[in-house]
Amino acid sequence: MELLTVDAALCVKCGLCAASCPNGIIGMTEQGPKMLCAAACIACGHCTAICPTQALDNEKAPLAKQTALETYPVVSAETAAAFLRARRSIRCYKTEKVAKEKVLQLLDMARFAPTGCNSQGVSYIVIENADKLKQVTAETVDWLANRIA
Repeated sequence: MELLTVDAALCVKCGLCAASCPNGIIGMTEQGPKMLCAAACIACGHCTAICPTQALDNEKAPLAKQTALETYPVVSAETAAAFLRARRSIRCYKTEKVAKEKVLQLLDMARFAPTGCNSQGVSYIVIENADKLKQVTAETVDWLANRIA
């Protein structure tokens, strides 16, 4: 499969996919959108998500994994203010483990957070062993202290 496939029967050649590509690597031709530089694709999913006819599919950000929104969720100023004012940093942690399914669900949601150029060049290490976590924390603090000194 090509990185970018277009269903010619559905494509209306509106150009939204090309206009929304943060790296500008989708060009419009008479046949429809075409990937200009597949190696530069950052798999952000904008092209597939924005296509109004679902004519576009990207192997790195498949149409099947996009979430269709009937209406865009709008948060009122009051709701946003209440949420932000109620937000608290956690300072005391529970000792029981979080279910692996919940951790995976949270990590999957976290990948949608904005990153520079939507490169998503972020990785996570999940440490389940409390003693190992204390050891990594101590070594990190020591390393930072030596960097500052």
